[in-house]
Amino acid sequence: GLGDVYKRQDSRDVRQKIAKLKALSVYLDDEIERALQKMSRRHLNERDAKKTVIFIRMSNLIVRLGDWAYDFAETSGRIARSDSSVPPKLKADIHETYRIFDRNMEVLRVPFPGMLPETRDDIKQNDNLLRENFNANYLRQLGFITRDDEVADSIVIELLSILENANGLVH
Repeated sequence: GLGDVYKRQDSRDVRQKIAKLKALSVYLDDEIERALQKMSRRHLNERDAKKTVIFIRMSNLIVRLGDWAYDFAETSGRIARSDSSVPPKLKADIHETYRIFDRNMEVLRVPFPGMLPETRDDIKQNDNLLRENFNANYLRQLGFITRDDEVADSIVIELLSILENANGLVH
């Protein structure tokens, strides 16, 4: 999966696949927007107009999530190299953060109108856990930056920021 991209030395194939999927999502977004704009030229009742707006927003969200996946794969690919200055503990921290985020993505596959209260509770619980995880990791990075005996690497902060922004997109 995407979270394992940075763990493998040879993750180029995964990153190329993600780049292709990103390009496809942009193409599909353009096609969807053209079709919806054509449809919106007709006189739509309020219900259909609202649906049209929702479809456009969903299409744009898919593109932004594609951008996020691409950025995450490209950035995490940089720490897969053996010459990466990122210690294994920090790589494990990123993996744990991604695991929590991925749990929310899995839960969100359930359609909203049919979402059970337990599912909403799971998302809230994961969000709280994710927020705690982000804060702990940012504080840990701050510690690395302020210590003279450690070499700070901004890549961990980049990956955390990408995950944090992606989590904000899905809400």
